[in-house]
Amino acid sequence: MNVRRSWACCRHDLRRLASTPRAWAVLILTFLFAENQFSPVRQMLAEEGLTLSFPGMALYMLCDTQVTLMLGLGLVMLLFDAPFLDETQRYIITRTGRGSWGLGQTLYVGAAALAYLLFFLACLLALQAPWTDWSEGWSGGLDELVHYGAYEYYNTMLDYDPWLMEAYSPWGGLALTGGLHLLAYTALGLILFAFNCLTRSRLGFLPCTGLLLWDAVMEEYFMENVYYFSPVTLCRLTALDYGDEMGRPPAWYAAVVLAVLVGILAWVCVGAARRKELSL
Repeated sequence: MNVRRSWACCRHDLRRLASTPRAWAVLILTFLFAENQFSPVRQMLAEEGLTLSFPGMALYMLCDTQVTLMLGLGLVMLLFDAPFLDETQRYIITRTGRGSWGLGQTLYVGAAALAYLLFFLACLLALQAPWTDWSEGWSGGLDELVHYGAYEYYNTMLDYDPWLMEAYSPWGGLALTGGLHLLAYTALGLILFAFNCLTRSRLGFLPCTGLLLWDAVMEEYFMENVYYFSPVTLCRLTALDYGDEMGRPPAWYAAVVLAVLVGILAWVCVGAARRKELSL
């Protein structure tokens, strides 16, 4: 396999994705979702004259079950037809070889997941820009939401767990949960990729949406340890141990499990892409 050729395949796929109406529709819907989630917070900031920490707000956003669910569904829509098997791929495979092509498709999944997460964070930053507090603290706005019950008065539906403020700094918590989300969403995209390859279909969205819905249902209704086996659940810091003695798995466990899962799935995807019987 030639890594340089694989990156070329990855860039080609990203350009192709950016030119599709589906990608633009997903990005618009993602912005509208971010606006819907942030709207009550904006009302509070405007009325109370408070400022808001961008990394702190982003951390609480990414630690919310509904946000994890909706962003996961958006990524599944973006990667619905991975790997690309249109007519142009015949010529690309001829020039690069199936191994490099398969690796390129796998890199494309990870790059798309990273770009999508960064887009969501950019939307959030744009929405809260007039009230952004760039200091290293949690800001008065988040303090009002978390400790003084403003989330109830302004009807914001996010989960404002006070333990996050005790256990993490805003930037440290965002970096950790952002990395875990990247690993979890990459694993989700690779599951879709592998299922599409191995079944020669476009039904990979079924196991992916199943995992996302399983995570949401277990978090909402059961709160049992079995749902820690879901790769989606492991990306939220509120589902991990951060000093509240609730018996949750630690952050290092989540990082190791997700990294190993991504590695195994990448190996499966490259192997499936190299199969000679894979029809184009």
